[in-house]
Formats: sequence, C-alpha cells, structure tokens
Amino acid sequence: MRSIIKENMEKDDVKNINVLKSPIKIASIYAIIGCLWILFSDRILSMIVTDKEIYSTIQTYKGWFFVFFTAIILYRLIKADYNKINRLSSDLIESNKEMERVLKGRNDLFILSTKILENRYIDDEVFLSETFKIAFQLVKECNAGSAYIVENGIVRFIDAIGFDMELLGSFKISESKFEYKFNDIKIKNSPESSLKRKITPEQYKEYTDKSVELKQSIIVGISNEDTFCGGLSLDITKDKDVEFSDESIRNIKAFQQLINGFYKVKKVNDQRNIEQGDIVHSFISALELHDEYTKGHSETVALYSLEIGKRLNFDDRQLNDLYWAATMHDIGKIIIPHSILNKSGKLTKEEYEHVKEHTQMGYNILSKADSLKDVSKYVLLHHERWDGKGYPVGLKGEEIPLISQIISVADSWHAMTSDRTYKMKITKEQGIKELKNNRGTQFAPDIVDVFLEILNEDQGE
Repeated sequence: MRSIIKENMEKDDVKNINVLKSPIKIASIYAIIGCLWILFSDRILSMIVTDKEIYSTIQTYKGWFFVFFTAIILYRLIKADYNKINRLSSDLIESNKEMERVLKGRNDLFILSTKILENRYIDDEVFLSETFKIAFQLVKECNAGSAYIVENGIVRFIDAIGFDMELLGSFKISESKFEYKFNDIKIKNSPESSLKRKITPEQYKEYTDKSVELKQSIIVGISNEDTFCGGLSLDITKDKDVEFSDESIRNIKAFQQLINGFYKVKKVNDQRNIEQGDIVHSFISALELHDEYTKGHSETVALYSLEIGKRLNFDDRQLNDLYWAATMHDIGKIIIPHSILNKSGKLTKEEYEHVKEHTQMGYNILSKADSLKDVSKYVLLHHERWDGKGYPVGLKGEEIPLISQIISVADSWHAMTSDRTYKMKITKEQGIKELKNNRGTQFAPDIVDVFLEILNEDQGE
C-alpha cells in the first residue's frame, strides 16, 4: 500500500505543481517574445534589409509575422502541457484503480473476519478460496496463483487464477509428497513446478501445455497448531517485468499471521467453544506485523491501565474488561494502510481522518464476537476527550466510560514517551508536564491524578 498512497501521492504532488506552473510559463514566454519583438524587431530588420522597398513591405506584414510566429510557439507549448495533463490523468486513474483493489481486499478480509467472529459456520474450502482471492488483491505484482486444501492426507487444488482450474482440480497429490507444508511463507525465484514429481508424465505434459511459466512465487501455508491444512501460491509469470516488493512481502506476512489466527479461531468456532485469548492474540500478532510501532505498545498500555484500575478498586470482572479493552484498543488499525500508520512526516487531513476510523473499525470487529462484545464499546470511545473535542462521538466528561478514560491516559502516556516514525519520544518529566497541562481538557482529572501517583512512586523506587 505504501507504493499506492505515499509514493504516488508524492509523484502526483510534483506533477500537479508542474501543471499549475504551466500557464505562468506560457504567459511569461509570450510576454518576453512580445517585448523583445517591440524593442528589437525594427533594429534587427534594418540591419538585415537595406533595400527600402523590401523594408517597407516587411514593415507592413511585420505584425502578421509576429502573430504566426508566436502562434506556432504557443501551440507547441500548449500541446506539450496537454500531453502532460493526459499522462497525469492516466496515472491518477491507474493509482485510483490500485487503491480500490487493495481497499477491496482489506474490506473482504474484514467481512471474512466478522463471519468467523459471529460464529457462522464456513466450510474449509470456502474459507481457503476466499482467503486466496483476498491475498491476490493485496499483492499487486502477482498475476497468477492457486489455492489448495488437505483432506484425508490428499492435497487438492480448489481455486486458481491464470491456470486451468479444471485440470488442476483433477490432480490428487499425497500430503507426504507435497513440499509446501509449513505455517509460514516462502518466496521462490524461478520456481519449478511442484507437480512434476507428484503426477504422471502424461498429466504433467497436459498441465504444461495449458499452463504458464512462473518467474517468482510466494507460498503461504495455513495450519492449525502443527496440522497442515492447506495454503495458497501467489505467482508472477515470466512475461511480467516485476518482482515482489518489500511492501507486498510485509503485507502478506501480516496477512498470513492473521489468517492462521482466523483459521484457528474458525476450527474452535466449529466446535462451538471459542477462546477469547486466541482471538485477541491472533489479532495482536497480525497488527504488530502490520504496524511497526504497535509491537509491545498494546501490552504496555494494558499493564498501565491495570495499575490504574487497581488503584480505583476495580473488581475482577472490571479488571478483566479493562485488560482486554486496553490490549485491543488499536486493533482497528489493521484496516489502515501500512504507509499511513508508519509515515515519517506529518499526516495530511485526509490521512488523519482515515486513521481516526480505527476506533469504529475496532468496535465493528470486536462487537461481532460474543466474548468481546462487552469491551468493544470501550475500544470505540478511547479517543474521546474530557472537554468533548474527541472522536468518534464527541462525548464529554463523565459521559465517557471510565475504562475508556483510563485507556486514553495510558495510551497517550506510552505514545508520548516512545519513539515513533514521525517524532522522537519525550522524557518522563516532559510527559508528566503534558499530563498536567491536559488534565481536565484532554484527560479525565481523576485518572491523571491516579496515574501521576503511580509515576511518582516509580520514580521514588
């Protein structure tokens, strides 16, 4: 996604600036030629032409010469800019198509996750096929691929793009002979067909006659604990002059982590015995791969929040809700493009509005799971402010749930005192000053007071 949003936006900004400068450039050239013509045309003409009759004739038509001469120059300049605008328009259309493709993949992933968390039964084959289609959208370089499932020790292809699915579907491969059995991803350059040693020579000849040569592949394994369940291959054919980017590899690693977590939850779900911790840690692991800053942040915020909750004499149930809400408070960021989350410079207004969506996204995800429904509202409201200027609802003061008030303080403290891609961390003393300055505006006064007691005690130690 970085290549789609960040790089393309920077290139488009440069192109837009150049296009905006063009009218000034054309007008300036016209003005300069006009001034030079007025100042020097007579002088130059008298130096070149000595015959008075010819000189008089040229003087008569001199204005027409100027019109035709400048018309030719202006035509060439305007045509060049027109071509630039056409190219820019084509680039923007392609960029928008790319953004739509990736956002559709993320939306499909969200829909798939909500189906699982709503305890809906999804057949393994349907799950793997949908997973394959989502992954194919997330990796922009691939133009072919396939998905396969393991049933009773046999590997069977269930979906494909760029291959003869009818032929692939007819192959049955023993799991013991299948070489892509893992719960990670593998990247293969100029991969040989894994089918060659596993099917008959006649079948392989038919396959190669109807298939394509591959340049590079990402193989994604899907497993439940130590049991290999299936996987998918995302391929680039030899006729395509690209390779997988670091961004695509990073995205698919985060996707694979999340899908393995979903698959584990799905299998437990199929048995109607879902475990809250399994859901949470699957999400968090995927988010940490998606957002470099998040690694360790969620757990730290949860620990700070628990300390505050204990000082407020929370009972066990309240502490449990507080811990899980704090742990999952940023889970909606998994839908936000990586390039925005880890942007080194200041976010644009549009990018910031996109980031603000993570509270609603987190709520949408968690509210679908029976075991996490109670904490989803705290995640939704953890960016509300005491003065009513927060988001997404704009609650004020005690309208904000106490657990959300606590997470707000703990989250902001860790954000201020940790390095991020767009800013350096501040000292503990500076962080305490920020808490005091924003007490009663951004933060709940009582929560700030309790947290300052905790920080002062830590300093005393």
